[in-house]
Amino acid sequence: MFSKHPEETLDVYKLFRQEEVNPQMNDDEPTRKKIWARLTKVDINNVKLLQDITNENLPISYPLSFFQEALPGNNNDVYLTRICVVDDAVAGAVKAKLLLGVNGTVLPRGIYIETLVVAKEWRSHRLGKLLLKFIEDECQNYFLHNIIVHVSTNNKRAIKWYFSNGFRQVGAELTHYYKIDNQPGNAVIMVKNIQ
Repeated sequence: MFSKHPEETLDVYKLFRQEEVNPQMNDDEPTRKKIWARLTKVDINNVKLLQDITNENLPISYPLSFFQEALPGNNNDVYLTRICVVDDAVAGAVKAKLLLGVNGTVLPRGIYIETLVVAKEWRSHRLGKLLLKFIEDECQNYFLHNIIVHVSTNNKRAIKWYFSNGFRQVGAELTHYYKIDNQPGNAVIMVKNIQ
């Protein structure tokens, strides 16, 4: 499904999956199984997988055009989009873009995370941190200092996760920011400063 050519794969990360305590062993430490995760660039051949993993794990469904805009050459914005692959299966993804500075100046003021998702079966395996680390590295590569995200106020788990990863809430709650099941939803703006 996914090419393993280096130019198409961002990087390979060794992670550990928690396993059951082995009753045959004398120590109380759980055994850990190595897993390999890689971040793959999004292209015309896998953009639908980006849509699928996002729509399966968020309460909002995005049209394919939302993801196609991130393909190279489709517009003037700079997108930072990756699919996280574990065992040849899509386990998560991130779609982010550079934000232009005030009054349309050419100096960007940060990176805005549009979506960051991890499949339910891969949560608590540090894949979200892996995707966030990619965005943090890109922030430094572009000499930027802020990562910005909007999070639904109903998504307490995500808000807690962002707080635990160095984000802080800024400004007032945004009312009617989302529409979930034809009901308006509020959001908070969260920012992480990168030094």
